[in-house]
Order: sequence, then structure tokens, then C-alpha cells
Amino acid sequence: MKTAQEVANELDLTRTEVYNLLRKKRFSPLVKKNGGQVAISNELFKLLEEEIKSKRNNIKQQENKNIDIKQEDKSLEEKNTVVDVKTEESTDFTSTIEILQNQIKLKDNQISILNNVITNNLKRIKDLEEKNHEFKELHEEVNNLKLVIDSIQTKKRKRLLGVF
Repeated sequence: MKTAQEVANELDLTRTEVYNLLRKKRFSPLVKKNGGQVAISNELFKLLEEEIKSKRNNIKQQENKNIDIKQEDKSLEEKNTVVDVKTEESTDFTSTIEILQNQIKLKDNQISILNNVITNNLKRIKDLEEKNHEFKELHEEVNNLKLVIDSIQTKKRKRLLGVF
């Protein structure tokens, strides 16, 4: 577990930028608080690192695309610039695919955790229903015993009254 400051130092960001990343919907369920500090797990750190790399790659690629566009205007006949753009786009897709695969793994873990919670809750509900049924049966038995006691007491009173 790492603090936000440690993550900021390792990723060459400010602490505010780390907090802004953690507020995103896809990262917020993974954030754990340790006292007053934010505790960042290794898994979350890897996702943040991939996110930062992806953003930096996108910025570099955008800059590269701008440069490539200027070069294309100067020399439309050169085929090398077209090949460079295609390879940059393919690396962009591979990094995006890797990020998406990691997010899928994370979602699979979340689904399995929720599935376990649902299973445990269903077991609790079943146990409570069984206990409720047993309680009703015991309640009926107590009522039957009360009726038997009442009838015995009335017979006893009749005998006592009959003796005198």
C-alpha cells in the first residue's frame, strides 16, 4: 500500500493530480482510506501507471501527428511519413488494448466479490426463514400447551368445587 505522495513521486505527478485521477469513477471503488490518508494498493497503482502512460503516449502521439501533418504538407510524395503514422496508431491500439484487458480483469474480480456477497446473503436469508418457521412452530406448541394447562386447571377447579 502506498500513499498519494509516494505515488505522485513515482509517477512524476503532483499529489493533486493523483487525487484527481483517484476521483474518476473507475478508480474510486478501489481507493481505500487508512486513517486520514488514502491507501493505494499495488493493483490500483499499476492501473494509475497505465493511465498516465496512456495519457502521455496520447499527448506525444498528438504532437507527433501535428509534426507529421506539417511534414506531409511539405512533402506529400514521401511514403515514409505514412508508414510512421500507421505504426504509431498500431502502438496506440496495443496500449489501449492492454489497459482495457487490465480493466476487464479488475471488473471480473469485482464481479466475483459481489457474487460471493450475494451467495452469502442468500444463505443468511434461507437460515432466517428456517428460524422463522421454527419459531412459528414453537409458538403454536406453546399455545397448545397453554390450552392443555387451562383445561387441566378448569378440571381441577371443578373437582375442588365438587368436593365441597
